[in-house]
Amino acid sequence: MISDAAGTPAVKLLAQEKRQVTTLEEVARRAVRNATPTDQAIAELQRITTDPVLLGVAAGRASGRWTAIPLFHSIGAEVADLLVAAGADTDVYTLTASSVERRLRRHVRRD
Repeated sequence: MISDAAGTPAVKLLAQEKRQVTTLEEVARRAVRNATPTDQAIAELQRITTDPVLLGVAAGRASGRWTAIPLFHSIGAEVADLLVAAGADTDVYTLTASSVERRLRRHVRRD
């Protein structure tokens, strides 16, 4: 792990890994919206990757956005829960969620 400017550990991803994280979020979001059975949704996510770090980053991004800007329903929390069930690293999840939430809250206050 690498630390960011504030000394907070941060996960650095390659371009291909960033695309995988985005795909994981999209697949998880679609599964939640379509009420896909959990076992089937987990299998779909694990076909993309079983890497706990990438699953953790995707879960953290979904959770961090939901926590910073909760909009009408809890799909962000449900997406994060599904990604955790698929094998997300909980430390990476927590770190990423905190980082995303902090950045979004800072951004929203500027506008």
